[in-house]
Amino acid sequence: MDGELVGASSPVSPERFLPAGLLQPDYRWEIVDPEECARLLPTAHQALHLFRFQDTANGFSMSIATVAEPNSGKYSLGGLRIVPEADMRSRGFSADKVALGLADGMEQKVFYSRLVPFEGLRISESLRRGEIVGGKVVVCPNREGWVGQANDREFLDFVIKGLQTFEAEYGVTLVTGQDVGHGVLHSREGDDGIVTSLRYLNERFVGSRNTDTSFATAHGNIAVLSGLRDAFEIPIHQLRLGLCGFGAVGRRLIDGFRWKGVDVTGLHLAEYDEAKFPDARTSLEDPDGIRVHPYSDRGIVAGEEIDGFVVNALRGSLTQDVVRALCANTNVRFVTGCENLPFPLEFADQGERELMQSGTLWIPTEFTGMMGFITAVESVHAERLGDPFHVTDMKAPAKLLRPYVAELARRYIESVVAGSPVSRFNKLLSTH
Repeated sequence: MDGELVGASSPVSPERFLPAGLLQPDYRWEIVDPEECARLLPTAHQALHLFRFQDTANGFSMSIATVAEPNSGKYSLGGLRIVPEADMRSRGFSADKVALGLADGMEQKVFYSRLVPFEGLRISESLRRGEIVGGKVVVCPNREGWVGQANDREFLDFVIKGLQTFEAEYGVTLVTGQDVGHGVLHSREGDDGIVTSLRYLNERFVGSRNTDTSFATAHGNIAVLSGLRDAFEIPIHQLRLGLCGFGAVGRRLIDGFRWKGVDVTGLHLAEYDEAKFPDARTSLEDPDGIRVHPYSDRGIVAGEEIDGFVVNALRGSLTQDVVRALCANTNVRFVTGCENLPFPLEFADQGERELMQSGTLWIPTEFTGMMGFITAVESVHAERLGDPFHVTDMKAPAKLLRPYVAELARRYIESVVAGSPVSRFNKLLSTH
């Protein structure tokens, strides 16, 4: 199914003259059938759907992938990725395939959230009934449309038009937000301070969230770690953690645990941290007393006296050598966090098996990080109902992860004691 938009020749923001090099928009949209989606991504774990939106005059494109069926009225949940220029120029790049693959992974995160008996949320029943599903928005700029370049707002106007068209024509509610490619927009006369891409989108499309989800994500991490501590019978003042990633979530974890006397060892396990945060060693060691090690020292995890390892960096912290060092460390009882794609893709299945079979419990980051996306959907739902919402509202629901994880961990411990460790986290769910 495809169509042209009535009045498509009118720009989204008619009060602005189009910058040099941009033409009057020519919007087109298309719904791709599930069979074609299956051909594009034969490894998908469920049926996927795809909505394409284009400005053919200016070369802007959008691919929205979702598990939601057309006109189902469901919430489709997943970040809005602005594809970097280098990725667009890479051999074999396909925005459709990227969107489908990420939506497939997002559905796994949502699947975990349906299992936890969350109470007190506006979306509790919607979660249980499967009315909230995985999705992804992938957009490709052109003509200086990337964030920070001259035509970034015109490109974001295209994005807004595409999001609105999807909801109107496809019959599904979008909840989207932070992902790759966002940042501060090119400054223009009349700006009231710094304008970010997320703020610009949120002010014009309610489903695009500019909510700081790090508070809820960190409290979800803390609840999971508390459940693990309960299962392994580790008193709070004796808990020893290795922490990878010192962003918003990582620093909240430090704040949440250090005052309770938890021994936290900081460990840089990504090259980008070294370049982006050259003062991390000083800023964390001096005021907090946290030992910080560079990426080149990652092998030390084999000898660190830590009970658990928590990954909250950008991606790819659990490389093969790190996993094997963790497996060799008889002190380490669990590994978790909320990092996106913590294993290199080609090592993901094997990495999980190696940890679990060594007696180290792996709690997937999709599970531990679920409070972030639950916060995004809850905030949208509250806004649509006209209810007040604050991120601190999510602290109580996050605590419900603690007893759920404690029970799963006890089942895993029983399998280890019996001499036959459960090899996959999802197998624990089937016995819960």
